[in-house]
Amino acid sequence: MQTRADAAESKQKAAQVEAACRAATAPAEGGWFNLDPAEEKMRQRLYKNKKAAVESAFKAQDPSGEGLLTQEGFEAALGSLLIHLGKSATRHIWRIYKNEGMLAGGKLPLSAFMKRFILSAPKQSDEPQGPAQIETEGDLTSAVLRNKQKIVALCRQKDKARRGMVSGRAFFGVLAHLGIPLNELERNIVARKFSSTLGPGINYADFVRSFLSRSSYM
Repeated sequence: MQTRADAAESKQKAAQVEAACRAATAPAEGGWFNLDPAEEKMRQRLYKNKKAAVESAFKAQDPSGEGLLTQEGFEAALGSLLIHLGKSATRHIWRIYKNEGMLAGGKLPLSAFMKRFILSAPKQSDEPQGPAQIETEGDLTSAVLRNKQKIVALCRQKDKARRGMVSGRAFFGVLAHLGIPLNELERNIVARKFSSTLGPGINYADFVRSFLSRSSYM
């Protein structure tokens, strides 16, 4: 017979998994979420496999049948799908999941992981109307300069540790919210150029300052 303590533990675990699933599908503030470049790279490779194959690979690393994966199991599951991101990228993605509340008791719920990747962006007609699309470098510079204080303020709200940096997903979510959407190539360039030396993330102040230096040429 299940003891009261066991029942309480099961209830707590179920609540953690439910919270992880919500975190996995939560859009960035004001618009459809943008994945961190490392996770976007993984997503593209995942989509080359059928959903059933992905689920099977991850379940094979969950011998207890709890539906939870350790970091090592996560990496092994990706490897079985011939997705070799490297230790550094895998640790980086795991930190994203931890910071975004996708882990339950330090493990990744398979249900949360699958929910994160079965979604598709809303149709154009369903998206809220925002500022005009950024088409040229001049448009981008003007948009950043026009919103420079808002970019810094919104990033600071997300920068709970006050390290001067936020995750790629959070940063690009801020830009999209302000009507400054970047395509995948642009996001990768920004992520490389403004990555923080203090850890994974984008230095938002450096990003804004780089545009301030261009304003005198416009």
